[in-house]
Amino acid sequence: MTGSAGQPAALAKGLRHYGVAAQSVIIGDNKFSYGADQKVDSAITDWVSVGRYLTGIVDEFDIFHLHMRPFFYWHPNKFYFPALLDLLVLKAAGKRICFHFRGSEVRRASLFRAENKFHYVDEDPERLFKKFREPSQDIYINYISAVADRVFVTDPELQSYVPGSVIIPRYFELPETFEARPLRDKNPVVLHAPSRRGVKGTEFVLSAVEQLRREGLKFEFRMVEGTSNAEILEAIADADILVDQLRIGWYGVLAVEGFALGRSVISYIRPDLVGAFGDRGMPVGNADPETLIGILREHIENPGLREANARAGREWFQKTHSTQAVIEPLLEHYQDIMHSPKPVDARGVQKFFEHQASLRDETSWLPSLPLSASMGLKKFKYLSETEGFDTAAKTLFRYLRRTIF
Repeated sequence: MTGSAGQPAALAKGLRHYGVAAQSVIIGDNKFSYGADQKVDSAITDWVSVGRYLTGIVDEFDIFHLHMRPFFYWHPNKFYFPALLDLLVLKAAGKRICFHFRGSEVRRASLFRAENKFHYVDEDPERLFKKFREPSQDIYINYISAVADRVFVTDPELQSYVPGSVIIPRYFELPETFEARPLRDKNPVVLHAPSRRGVKGTEFVLSAVEQLRREGLKFEFRMVEGTSNAEILEAIADADILVDQLRIGWYGVLAVEGFALGRSVISYIRPDLVGAFGDRGMPVGNADPETLIGILREHIENPGLREANARAGREWFQKTHSTQAVIEPLLEHYQDIMHSPKPVDARGVQKFFEHQASLRDETSWLPSLPLSASMGLKKFKYLSETEGFDTAAKTLFRYLRRTIF
């Protein structure tokens, strides 16, 4: 329902190549103008409008593949009723649910600090750890795991925060008419395109660039930010070296686009995750804030290294991020859950409801909430204990449809 780096729309397009009737949906606008097949012109917390939209499409689809958040979502630390209950509505309607975690919503501060020397927990430059607090992240992950038929993450770094999840890598389809210029032998162009400076390690990139300029190295540095994804692709196509993110521990969408366009990519790979690349080694120049100056210097001075790195990245892209590499495994998961849906973990759901019920005294001020938080929760708990979870879920579906939809 958000831009999610353009991934939902890209996956829907990729699925259509295989004859799947796939549509991407977005609510409101997004920062980088990522498109979608359908757009809901509504505030993301307007549950009445969003609920009516969901009711209008629920019979059209068999599988709902949700990225980062469901339809009903208020705040990452305040799961006010009926937040997240759309997942039960969909399950009660016989639908299958795939849930795709994509980043900060599950990157827990304590684990991030423990596993990554270059974490940004303490300075929290984008206030992400204030926005996504660890107790709420635990509640969120556990509830999603209790309801969804499949839980996906984008890479091994995120998988370390979501036990039992399956990796569906970031996907990119290079437009057929899009061409990147050959890599330069001299005076290479170094590109950095941060979506969030503090998270991506931009201060270290700028410092490294200034140091290498003082040394007299011949190169051009470009930084692109706040533009559309189409403009960023054009910038990548005209660059030679792409510096991605230096603090997270894995590469992002920008690097995937760089792989596809045959650029030489530099990013930080967490030491314990290096083995995920297999015997052929990493397709990136592995640099962290402490080693970036040296790694970038090597890439600027050595055109052969740039060529080799770009070639390895292109091969990795075909193996890991291409249509065949991503869409075909995704289809296998879809087919599997259509034949063998995962039962809802009633105990896991009940734990979430107990937490949600504890928030009911805070909901009186919510202007868009047209029903009592406690009534729906108490009825669900009573029915689940006396008549079973399936009856409780179906009753909740009817209740929400009557009062919100």
